[in-house]
Amino acid sequence: MLLTEHLTPLTFEDRVTKILPGWSIKNCEMNSHWARGLQENYCRRKNVLRTHPLSQEVPCTLERRMDIPANRSTFLHAIVSNHPNRDWVLVCRVNGTVQKTVTVNEELTKAGWVSVTFDLTPFASEKNVLIELENKANDWNHEDGYWANLTISPSQSSPRVASMYSVEGAVAELFPGWTIKNCEMNPQWPRGMRADYRGKKNVLETHPLSQEVPCTLGYRTDIPTGKKTTLRVVVSNYPNCDWELVCRVNGVIHRVVTIDEKLTKGGWATGTFDLTPFAGRKNVRIELENKANGWHHETAFWASLTIQSR
Repeated sequence: MLLTEHLTPLTFEDRVTKILPGWSIKNCEMNSHWARGLQENYCRRKNVLRTHPLSQEVPCTLERRMDIPANRSTFLHAIVSNHPNRDWVLVCRVNGTVQKTVTVNEELTKAGWVSVTFDLTPFASEKNVLIELENKANDWNHEDGYWANLTISPSQSSPRVASMYSVEGAVAELFPGWTIKNCEMNPQWPRGMRADYRGKKNVLETHPLSQEVPCTLGYRTDIPTGKKTTLRVVVSNYPNCDWELVCRVNGVIHRVVTIDEKLTKGGWATGTFDLTPFAGRKNVRIELENKANGWHHETAFWASLTIQSR
């Protein structure tokens, strides 16, 4: 983790409003040695909120009120992190009642960020609902809470967990070690983690940046000698549309596959790429491109990315 302590000269309330519009804060411990508020950089994310419980008994609380719409699903998505090698308890309360509790630690965040989802659908049609997210202490040892994004996302079906600002967090959560670049971000079609698609839970949704520039997932690894190494991907397409899956190794095209209905049969397809020819090489760069071919819904869905050496 990269820690940066430099904070912008805003009031504490301004910092909360700047990062998490519509939310307010109470009971945050203010310590001149450990500054709370807007942190410009933490774990490769810019402008995140840093909080801490007021005491061992009193949590720091982020809260807001809202009307929960009827006849559709509503989810609250929190992208959070922890202090290196420390943990804290994230408690979600709705109208004062605990709805869900999650321990935010290294195992969960993998030294990065994690997206935690809270289902608000049981409160559908209720007005002025109080939502509280607590940064709660458990052993009083650096229970700093880091908040990158809070999104409330109503959806009639297949709610998308990640907002347009959290596609990197979705990749980090679903495919540790992989990175993403050049993913088109469209408020009408938010990319990132999707809770359900074609029978699979928690999949990644991407789209090319343009007709010429593909969205790219990248990974670096050493390819061992004396073993067969294979990259296995499980992917799907938007209904009745297609996209090009391009695998590059060290910048050179290794294989191209068209992901369409014929291949996925309205579900998912498994593709394998043989990396054995690169045995013995270090820091090999693997790139998987979600490439456009006709600029008509070239949305890609990724359920699994695994590399195995046997």
